[in-house]
Amino acid sequence: MHKDEVQKASRMNERLKAKEKGLTLKEHLGQAKELLWANIIDSVNDIWPSIQVIFEQIDLIKTGQRVKVYQCQTVSDESQK
Repeated sequence: MHKDEVQKASRMNERLKAKEKGLTLKEHLGQAKELLWANIIDSVNDIWPSIQVIFEQIDLIKTGQRVKVYQCQTVSDESQK
């Protein structure tokens, strides 16, 4: 019976070590995720002004195209008179 108790204690000890390792791993993964997201947010913040400028340029191009189309229509209407 003594041998059975030793084996049982050994198995319990192995399970305990595995659970402790899992907890440690979760902690490290949580820290890694936090660091990763912080870096992603910093990167987005760094490039955001450039992205805003791109959108402003797109709006200006669209506005310019509408003005050009309007001018062409106006010239076409005047030439038909």
